[in-house]
Amino acid sequence: MYASLMRWGLSGDAMAYPGTPYQFIAGVRPAVRDGAYIGDGDGDLTVGAAGRPTRNRGCNMMPPRLNSLFLILVGYASMALAAEAHASPAQEAFDTVYSTDMQRVKAARDPKAAVELATRMLATAREAKSQPAFQAILCEKAYELTAAIPSGQPLAIEAMTLLAACAPEKAIQSADAIAEVRQRQFEAARGEERPKAGEALLDAILKGADLRAQAGAATDACTIYRRAQAIAASIKSDRRPAIEARAKELAQAVKTAADAETLKKQLEANPGDAAVRERLVRLYLVCFDDPAAAAKYLDGVADAALTKFVPAVVKGVEAAPEMACCDIAGWYCGLAEAAPAAALSGDTVPINS
Repeated sequence: MYASLMRWGLSGDAMAYPGTPYQFIAGVRPAVRDGAYIGDGDGDLTVGAAGRPTRNRGCNMMPPRLNSLFLILVGYASMALAAEAHASPAQEAFDTVYSTDMQRVKAARDPKAAVELATRMLATAREAKSQPAFQAILCEKAYELTAAIPSGQPLAIEAMTLLAACAPEKAIQSADAIAEVRQRQFEAARGEERPKAGEALLDAILKGADLRAQAGAATDACTIYRRAQAIAASIKSDRRPAIEARAKELAQAVKTAADAETLKKQLEANPGDAAVRERLVRLYLVCFDDPAAAAKYLDGVADAALTKFVPAVVKGVEAAPEMACCDIAGWYCGLAEAAPAAALSGDTVPINS
């Protein structure tokens, strides 16, 4: 509701695989081993039967930055070949360059080798800005290699941070993965390091909770906030009061969503119930700040102010004359007097309606 109050003229004080694919040159076979370019004589990467990239061996190292750029070019070529074969281009590119190394490192169970391979993957991911799907796989695999290795955990967190940037649809996955690493660090921390590790864990899990709340999953967010409350209490965090307040807000949002569902079922059973319609209209206006949804239940409502102002609000500020805006703002002030505190905070939790 806060946003609507702002739109209608009140201040806060007043309320109190694009690009050119790399072309393999006839007679030249680029070589990659352990994530590094190693020559073109006995090339590590060649075009084999049916145009598929295959791996051999070779020698001579390329500078790290050129190596990353080369791997991106290899990715372009592999993705083009995969597209022709109806495979996942990004996965095909990754498998071409890294599958053998992944198998070797996992079989060896060598933490140092795992961190080294993940470091090379992340270096390539940073350069592959025009290939977000390829970036995402590199980040996920780098995390997979390092999340359980103490010396590799900063790299795992960096990989998930980059994943959220290159694949925004995976932001919750990224936050949860970082929280998993922070949980490991918290469990291992002792003495003065434990509160610091706890605060870092709170940062991670609250990020995931807030992302869920923004996506309309208030129930899941509420569950995570209860976990955050326990952690904050155990480390005597200064954020405990704020976390508890947010948890209450989310719990109220969950209850409000449940109330809305109950009212909808009542309306299905008795479509002519004007009282239920009016409660739904007010609920969507005040708690969900969704005038368009409120308007769906306006038929049959007896309140003259609702039937007058809700359609005008739906049309937007631009469509209303100046005096009408003043009238609507005053009406919203009246609604605000009876609104829950959370609806006026400016941080209303979205609920899928």
